[in-house]
Amino acid sequence: MQGEWCRGPPLELGIPTPLWKLPSLDTRKEIIKNLAPHGVRSIGWMGTRWLLEVENPDSSTKAVLPRTINGLVSSFRPFKRPEPHSLTRSKIPSSLQIDNTNYHPRLHAGMLVTDGDSPTTSGVPISSVHDSSKRYFTIASHGFVTGAEVIHPLPPPLGRVIGVADVKFGESDISLCRITDDALQYSAETFAGTSGSIRLTNLVKEENCYIGKELFLDSPFTGLGTGIVTVHGLDLMPPYGPDEQWNYVANIWVNFESGLEDPKKGCCGSPLFDGDGNVYAFFRYFTQDGSCTSYCPCPDPLIEAGYDIAKASTLQSQVTSPSTTQSVANDSVS
Repeated sequence: MQGEWCRGPPLELGIPTPLWKLPSLDTRKEIIKNLAPHGVRSIGWMGTRWLLEVENPDSSTKAVLPRTINGLVSSFRPFKRPEPHSLTRSKIPSSLQIDNTNYHPRLHAGMLVTDGDSPTTSGVPISSVHDSSKRYFTIASHGFVTGAEVIHPLPPPLGRVIGVADVKFGESDISLCRITDDALQYSAETFAGTSGSIRLTNLVKEENCYIGKELFLDSPFTGLGTGIVTVHGLDLMPPYGPDEQWNYVANIWVNFESGLEDPKKGCCGSPLFDGDGNVYAFFRYFTQDGSCTSYCPCPDPLIEAGYDIAKASTLQSQVTSPSTTQSVANDSVS
């Protein structure tokens, strides 16, 4: 996470950045826009310093990138993002018992979904203040082209069509599946092993998260895991794209526990939430260098467009005791 220290002239945009006070999104947009001609694709604010991620750095990179940005020191490292993790998993986690039960019509956050080829993971139920008649849940954009059928892969061999990829939020990798299966009951519940169920209640903007916050991930490939927010990031994806509105993707970098088994394939789309049911981001990238760090887009585009977690769930919780929770929790590894 340290990288190489930059040696170029200081960069000052607006007022100096106080330690541990997150600069505004507009300020960070100006910073990455200013540095984009030098190959900077991503910037990370770490509370006391900046980390720049540079595409194809060369011998001149160190000398041109600013040694301080708004008063905080900066370093850089190569921009090396792996492919999004919607590929067929490379191995089955040895500690998990795979459950092939068909849970339709009762689905929830953390269920497998697919376009018929590569699996990703379902997110949270969403409603719009502008049109409450349509039912949605979040999905990872890279798993579906807009208009594609969204399939729950059970029962075999073809699974069941439950919706269609309907709304895409630019390059944030957040899309919405519009539920077309009238029988489908999509719950805002997730599961937390023997500690009981957690109801996901609110989407939270990136600015309301903080470094050091503990978040949870519950997916069909990992079971329940915990992570710590280490960086506030901003990506330029793709650089110099035609749509300024979604050119900049706010995210948080989350470092997961080292014992979390193989979260690299298929987990994209899973919500990251706290113990109170607040959703701060959705799992996307995962580094393969041993650091267990994920680059997770925040739900700001959803919030700004008038969406929130559906308050009136169509499925009442079936979890009434820790023993019942354990029997249903295997759903998360279906």
